[in-house]
Amino acid sequence: MSTDYATIAASARQIAYCSIAVTCAVFYDYGHTFPREVDFVWTKPWTLASILYLGVC
Repeated sequence: MSTDYATIAASARQIAYCSIAVTCAVFYDYGHTFPREVDFVWTKPWTLASILYLGVC
């Protein structure tokens, strides 16, 4: 029975590590692409495409 708890704890730890890794990847991507987003979206006149882009993101 204690082996089941150890397996569950190991699985929970792996899920936590994967969640942290994905969160880091998302923040890295956001930080990497934000300057281009400012150049291409925020400094241009509003169009339907830019509104749709901001609605999706």
